[in-house]
Amino acid sequence: MAFKLQKRESVAQGIKRIILEQIHNSMKLAKRPGSNPNKSIHEIRKSYKRIRAVLRLVRDEIGREIYKTENVRYRDAGRLLSDIRDSFVLVETLDLIRKEFRIKKSDWQYSALSEKLTARHHDILSQKVEDENVLAAVFEIMDNGKQHIYELPINNDDFSALSGGLLRVYSRGVSKLAVTFSDPHIDTFHDWRKRVKYLWYHSNILMPMNYRVMKRLEQKLDMLSDHLGHEHDFAVLLMFIESNPSYLDNEEQFKTLIGMVNKLRFDMRAKAWQLGEKIYNEEPAAFIDKLNGYWVKWKS
Repeated sequence: MAFKLQKRESVAQGIKRIILEQIHNSMKLAKRPGSNPNKSIHEIRKSYKRIRAVLRLVRDEIGREIYKTENVRYRDAGRLLSDIRDSFVLVETLDLIRKEFRIKKSDWQYSALSEKLTARHHDILSQKVEDENVLAAVFEIMDNGKQHIYELPINNDDFSALSGGLLRVYSRGVSKLAVTFSDPHIDTFHDWRKRVKYLWYHSNILMPMNYRVMKRLEQKLDMLSDHLGHEHDFAVLLMFIESNPSYLDNEEQFKTLIGMVNKLRFDMRAKAWQLGEKIYNEEPAAFIDKLNGYWVKWKS
């Protein structure tokens, strides 16, 4: 079924179904990653993020200790795969820069850099998957976690089971947006993106209660998350090159790359601020009351 609550299922049934579907999907990919392990690993990590977002949605309902235990479980599982994904993102980000500036591959002065980043990624992939067998570890974590999801104490069967988590996520999105204005740094933008991503997942889960409105919110959050994600990826690539100058042929290449990256980062920030102010323009309590109204009408 979809990553959405269904009208005829209880909150407990829906939340547990959604998480268990993500667990089962992850286990399948971990057991048989297929011919494209990068894609499988990316999908597994996305499943972890979805699971953590769902847990955050019912955080007040299941209690602090259970939330903390389960959140750490899937956070740590995701970290087993982070080196693989991060190294691949460097390759993708460099190519994105080329595309953003509409430079042909034949004219791209960073082809050698791309080859070095790709070779590095393949080395990390081989080490993690073949030598360390991280996918087997991932499978075991998922398998051990299933029973804990069945036992989640979700007792309320109305919007109150979700409202506390939604309020926290939206409120923090508002505050983290404000911080990026006063302290525009890679960490503050990344922190804001995490809150945006949580709300994006929540808008997907709750989309059936008012499809037109929630779909529009989901699309805006998806676009905002992309802007913030690119901003972060551009910055991380620059930081990697700063720490590994031997990956470039000369200082002039580095200066040129800095200029290109900074232009794109500033563009992404401007777009994120503009869109973010449209999304986070409500008082958190009013935002939750509005969603509660959609829920009541949907369930009646």
